[in-house]
Amino acid sequence: MALTNLRDLGGLPVEGGITAHGVAWRSDDVSCVPGDEATVLHRNGLRTVIDLRSPREASFTGRGPLGTLSAVSYHHIPLTADVAVPRPGDSSAMSLASGAQAFGRWYAALVEERAAEIALVLNIISASRGATLFHCAAGKDRTGVVAAVLLSAIGASDETIVADYVRTTDNLDALHERLTVVLGPLLAALPGKRLALGGRGSARMGAHAETIMAMLTTLRQRHGSILEPMHAAGLDQSTVQRLRSRLLIGQP
Repeated sequence: MALTNLRDLGGLPVEGGITAHGVAWRSDDVSCVPGDEATVLHRNGLRTVIDLRSPREASFTGRGPLGTLSAVSYHHIPLTADVAVPRPGDSSAMSLASGAQAFGRWYAALVEERAAEIALVLNIISASRGATLFHCAAGKDRTGVVAAVLLSAIGASDETIVADYVRTTDNLDALHERLTVVLGPLLAALPGKRLALGGRGSARMGAHAETIMAMLTTLRQRHGSILEPMHAAGLDQSTVQRLRSRLLIGQP
């Protein structure tokens, strides 16, 4: 099935300029793309894939056509222990009844819990050539968290981070259909079927500005900055400088 939530993070305003095209792409699950689409992605500069899905998800659909291309490096860096639950007992945070603020606090907890993994993602992007694509299942939650941290690292404002996050809203109907087809059998097999997809109006399946703002606010309140959990996990300033060198182009 064709991708429905793929986008280049180029052309965004950041401190000192704008972001370059062809360096960082965010996406929904690339494992199920048709072979011809995978070839086009490679021809357009894709050289690295970072898979943020849980081990169960990754084993369910595998790497797909991109995994067969020797010129594309593949890194599996799970941000969740299971389909969309970071730790045992956290399934309540993913409840359909959870509002945008609560969901944003779950994002913040994900950053704290997986700071080392997110720091590794940033390191890979900073050191890779060509375009690096990072993805989860929908390209909204785990992917959105990484995109927010990456943009924060290179000097993007909250407004820019929020604007990128809410762009997924335009893709929600097609995305819901794709997830139902791809992940439906896996979700149905979960104990107690505890993770239904829900509708686009829910915080889980929506892409609300309040959600990503709650993440940013919570991390600043707890740590003083968005990046501090990653710095504590080993992210150094040289990586941040490499990211800015790769992703930042000055305004004319």
